[in-house]
Amino acid sequence: KYYDKIVDCVMETKGEIIIYEGEPITASFHASSGGCRTENSGDVWSSYLPYLVSVESPKEDKREGYNTIVTVSCEDFKTKVNEKYPEAQLTDDRNTWIGDISYTEGNSVNQIKIGNTYIKGTEMRSLFGLKSACFELSMLNDSITFNVHGSGHGVGMSQHGANIMANDGKG
Repeated sequence: KYYDKIVDCVMETKGEIIIYEGEPITASFHASSGGCRTENSGDVWSSYLPYLVSVESPKEDKREGYNTIVTVSCEDFKTKVNEKYPEAQLTDDRNTWIGDISYTEGNSVNQIKIGNTYIKGTEMRSLFGLKSACFELSMLNDSITFNVHGSGHGVGMSQHGANIMANDGKG
């Protein structure tokens, strides 16, 4: 259905690149922004790139599959955290496990206090196999539930956001 259009776009831009200060850019993309904003590159990766900054990516929360739920037992949570972050020192008192949470401009978890240590949201994403670092977590009985929004690292172009904007007639 889109083959001819894609071929035309590729041919029209053949040999062209986007540069910033004389160097090719890092042209990042992800599936779907979690907080209806993209992320600053430095909030996710080790360095800030001035052209990869947080911008609005509206209406993404309306798409199917935007929210996912990941539930782990408290015992599995404690084991995974203590193995990777022994300094967290999670004890049997679950009330001390989850503390302060700070957020990025894109609404993802910047860092969260787990036990005695702060862990980056991106690390929590990796540790528990979450679709993104845009999540809330809650503890109920013997389990911890991550309510996750979006999919991917959040830096650069959101594929779902771009599709929504195109369908809305944006250039």
